[in-house]
Amino acid sequence: MQRFLLTHETVVPALLVAVLVAWAASGPLGRAMGARRLAAAALVLACLGPLALTLGPQLPLELGSGRGCVSHVRPYRWWGQGGEEVANLLLLVPLGLLAPLLLRARAAVPLLVLGAGFPWAVELTQYLLPWLGRECDLTDVALNGLGLAAGTAAGVLLVLVRRLRRRRTAPGPRRSVSPGT
Repeated sequence: MQRFLLTHETVVPALLVAVLVAWAASGPLGRAMGARRLAAAALVLACLGPLALTLGPQLPLELGSGRGCVSHVRPYRWWGQGGEEVANLLLLVPLGLLAPLLLRARAAVPLLVLGAGFPWAVELTQYLLPWLGRECDLTDVALNGLGLAAGTAAGVLLVLVRRLRRRRTAPGPRRSVSPGT
């Protein structure tokens, strides 16, 4: 990791800028969505990360058996040779997971609809701007959508579990006892 940071000196400043942008955007965005500032910042980071990974320059990592932006996952046998496919699957899981957990339904649904359009916009951008050095692949769209759906399902399930626990621990309705009964 230290060698990676030394050879790619722009990574840490880019992460710092992303956190600052997320925090700056989280105030107005949180008010618009009816969410707390920290929740809005987490959602902004969940959107900025995939954007940077899919439209930013590819980092030539030499940590595994190959080169490319996700070659570092290839040494792990259970990932197989499909490291890029697994990365595309996991890319939008945080957005899908955080939206139902941190937002009310009226704000989460539009965000998830935008999230579903995100892979299409990325692939179109990669197609229209070949100088980015990225390949346009519809498999990425399907895997991103599947990851978003899986994250959303997990988030909704966690919300339902949280509500069920609250009902069990909440005191029952108070009954007033009238003197004549």
